[in-house]
Amino acid sequence: MNNKQRIRRPLATLLLALTVSACSGGSDGKGADDGGGASSKLQDVTKAPVELTFFTSYSTLMSDLSQEGFMNDFGQYMQKKYPNFSFKPIFGSTTKETIQTIVASKTPIDIIQISPVQTFNFVDLGLSSDISDLIKKYKLDLSHVEPSSLDLLTKAGNNQLVGLPYQMNSLVLFYNKDLFDKFGVPYPKDNMTWNETADIVRRTTRQDGGVQYIGFGNQQGWANILRSNQLSIEPINLATNKVTYENGDWKRLFDQLHPIFQVPGNGINTEAVSMNLFIKERRLSMILSYPEYYQRFPSDLNWDVVTSPQLADRPGVNFAPVPIVLAPVAYSPKRDAAFLAISEMLSEEVQLLRARKYAISSVLTDKKFREQMGAEVPALQGKNRQVMQPVNMAKSITFSPLTSDAMNGIGTAFSDTMSGKKDANTALREQAEAANKKIAEKLEAEGKK
Repeated sequence: MNNKQRIRRPLATLLLALTVSACSGGSDGKGADDGGGASSKLQDVTKAPVELTFFTSYSTLMSDLSQEGFMNDFGQYMQKKYPNFSFKPIFGSTTKETIQTIVASKTPIDIIQISPVQTFNFVDLGLSSDISDLIKKYKLDLSHVEPSSLDLLTKAGNNQLVGLPYQMNSLVLFYNKDLFDKFGVPYPKDNMTWNETADIVRRTTRQDGGVQYIGFGNQQGWANILRSNQLSIEPINLATNKVTYENGDWKRLFDQLHPIFQVPGNGINTEAVSMNLFIKERRLSMILSYPEYYQRFPSDLNWDVVTSPQLADRPGVNFAPVPIVLAPVAYSPKRDAAFLAISEMLSEEVQLLRARKYAISSVLTDKKFREQMGAEVPALQGKNRQVMQPVNMAKSITFSPLTSDAMNGIGTAFSDTMSGKKDANTALREQAEAANKKIAEKLEAEGKK
């Protein structure tokens, strides 16, 4: 589908239409008032045995990729609400299947786990559909769901809500307390600016006993981090299909992060190198990461966590959300059952249980989720665990088939700037030229120009 041909309805109008009743969790078990027809169909869906095939190409930190692992992560909650549902998971990362091969082979699936980054693929393949009909039919209230996640997903789905976010991630800053104690440096604090973070990096990046210690690293690649930037800068103008690198905002962002990488010894490392330095070698003082990565930390690592650094001119604003999404497959004959199963993952009961037992960030906005985050997780006792439930997140960018091309160029410009290879203006100008040329060639080849 041509980017320029996509129909875009006002988001506020769309979300208003979706929020049709107030029920505290998932489906309320009643159909829409249509003279009894919907209620009768709901009884059929929730009484007769239904097997739902679930496809994901992602791994999980919580459980292994197995039937048992699926039931631990999803099925147990869905089946408690709907005992007549059973599940057949397909793990693409294990079977080496992609969503494209699933479609090509006509493998029947009912539920897909998607990333907003790739939502356009599901739309273009005909797997996704506007679920507003199901939201209305089963009276699902979305007023308590984090608006930024719905905004992100709706924009990515062509101004149609094609699935439901059930887990929220935003970046936080982990730190090694032992290294701060070793160097007599005060621990990081919540809501630090990037300049304050740079000052800590200067004090913790040093040679000691023949060992090079490093102040700052990242668990995500910088292209991904910048994609969730706190200024909400769109990397591409979808009206012109030109990148926005030279609009001044990207340089403004680069300038605030630049001091961190001017510290001798604190260069840009890959995410794999940073994770190794933090977890195994323990030479890295701080790492910018998704909250759930604490699960990879060994029990003897003396760590804590604070909010991600913030821009001086946007105090209190965290990185944009990265929700994880479940969607009913458009052509599934079990679309209603799939929707009901997915909806249960948004119930207050399930969201609170996952937050307390596993420290999984909730998509619901009630402050209780921040207060209860990780309350039953032994590894999080005594930690600043509340920050693992993100708040006040920046508005997300719009994801399109061209976003990856645009962000690759920004990632290169960032690396060239932070390493000192080029100044920001030069790096952004050169990458803009290269990205615009690549995008134009891509659109021309696809007949979309």
